[in-house]
Amino acid sequence: MSDQNLAGYALYLMMVFLPGLGLGELLGVWRDGESLAERLGLAFGLGLAFDTLVLFVRTSGASLDGFRMAGIEPTTIYLMIAMGAAFLVAGVAYRRGFGFYVRPRLVDLAVLLVVLGLCGMLAAFFSKYPIFPEYQSPDFANHVDYSTSLMTGASTSIPNGLLYYGVEYQLAASLLLVGGTSIVTVRETMALLVAFSPLVVYLASSRLFSNRIAALLVTAVYTFSGTLWFDSVLNTGLFANFFGFLASLMLLVAFLEVSAGVRSPTRWAFFVLMLVMAYLSHYSTLTLLPALFLVGLLLFAKDRKAGLRFLLPGVVPLVPVVLVAAADPGYVSSVISLAMTGGGQVSGTTALSGFLSSVPVLQYIALEIYDDLAFIVFLALAAVYLYKTGANRDWLLLIPFIWFVSVLVTSPDNINAWRFSFMAILPLTLMAGQGVAYLLPHAYQTSRKRAGYNPPRSARPRAVLTVAVVLCLLVVGSWGTSMLSDASSGTQVVAQSQQAVLQSIDWLSNHTPSGAAYLSVSDWRFTYTNLLIGRTTYYQFESTPGGAIPVARADGAGYVIVTNLITASVPPDPSLFPWNNFSPSPNMSLIYSNPDVEIFQLNESSAAG
Repeated sequence: MSDQNLAGYALYLMMVFLPGLGLGELLGVWRDGESLAERLGLAFGLGLAFDTLVLFVRTSGASLDGFRMAGIEPTTIYLMIAMGAAFLVAGVAYRRGFGFYVRPRLVDLAVLLVVLGLCGMLAAFFSKYPIFPEYQSPDFANHVDYSTSLMTGASTSIPNGLLYYGVEYQLAASLLLVGGTSIVTVRETMALLVAFSPLVVYLASSRLFSNRIAALLVTAVYTFSGTLWFDSVLNTGLFANFFGFLASLMLLVAFLEVSAGVRSPTRWAFFVLMLVMAYLSHYSTLTLLPALFLVGLLLFAKDRKAGLRFLLPGVVPLVPVVLVAAADPGYVSSVISLAMTGGGQVSGTTALSGFLSSVPVLQYIALEIYDDLAFIVFLALAAVYLYKTGANRDWLLLIPFIWFVSVLVTSPDNINAWRFSFMAILPLTLMAGQGVAYLLPHAYQTSRKRAGYNPPRSARPRAVLTVAVVLCLLVVGSWGTSMLSDASSGTQVVAQSQQAVLQSIDWLSNHTPSGAAYLSVSDWRFTYTNLLIGRTTYYQFESTPGGAIPVARADGAGYVIVTNLITASVPPDPSLFPWNNFSPSPNMSLIYSNPDVEIFQLNESSAAG
């Protein structure tokens, strides 16, 4: 990463955190007694919400005094940073002090270690896959296209921004500030969002459960299992789904915040800001809304006076949904159609995912968790959570369960349920973390109400052993450990091949006609030529020139690309590897080579023949 890239990313992080810090001071969202990690999570979430609102308006396509709100320029970003600084100054002046900072505690160190652990995992992954993703998915290129079109003004947020474009605003701003190779910048920006995401997970868990042990467990399982962030961001490129996770958790935090002070305008401002981010993130965030409403209804039925403060913020998010449905049924139909026919391919299977194939969303939950034993433990801990929560009649803690059921009910009964499975795993993780907390010795549960209580020494070894065993069961064999295992083998070879592919694409841009088309017979990564240099590459595995030349001719490709490292699954037979079989001949000429890539140009006789 160059110094220019580092400067661009520093500006990007200022665009996120400075408005969040300033709004936190101005709105007074910092709670007495909360940890520094929670406040960092609030600043991160507030900053994302502020960015989403401003860039949604800036790219909306509306006209203001003859000026069309389309595209993003550096001035917009600098103005957002300046607004964040102004919020901070105004908040400090109004409240007569800088309220954000609190003395770090042991729990802050624990959260910091989790974040650093995640950064280490990301660094290991990017050391092997620094440019192109590990797996082929059109979503990576699609997000570059979407964010670039928003940045340049070629497309606008309205009508496409609702329920999708939230993450594109982040990517567009980063592309503007950082530049560089677009696919690299987009992937690294998403890695930054992933790196800070444990702060939001910890914040939401701590606010919901009022138990820092449970919150730490949820955060550790989320981080080290990698089920949500790896599979949705680094594996499949479902960036909008991941942004929906963050928006949903922040909306949950805002719901709890406003319910503690329904007469506070600043808390309602916080709530509305998070609600806007949720509406602009991903359609799967809508699955949280029934949980907020039903829990509010339960608490209202239990105690009308006390429950009204939960029912009001549970009803408010549903009002815009009802209004939009009444005003434009066609838009609602299009959203439902998108959710039901999202597309995609799912490969692989486990014993439990095959057993659950009659219920697609459960099948894909098992598949995304990746390890059958971990899936069983997740369900067992969720059962413990549900039993103890019901026994304690703590209806507020039912939010994750109702959320989980809401996802199951709304999921399509086909392959498209796999996109819903990601969102279902989020409340399942919350339930599992609280389930572990219920298993710990009662004296070791560090609720804020008993923060000064020191548990007996005899309880601590049992608690540590319980946590260690459960974490091992949930993490070992997960996407996280599999990713680390993969990143530790063949790292230099794969990273070198990625650099070689990018170098050869640059060469194609400078040494072949602008309308040229290519056939890659061994590496799908060349399909990114359309994104990077505006030219088409077809990918079809062919091990010999005799098979490749007719395919190239049929596709209208004048060039054949062969790589030393192949991305197809091929038996270890040297005769099947294209690198061993392609050489200059009367039909094709070698026009470029580096240690990992060879490019052949088809001769006229071959193209005609």
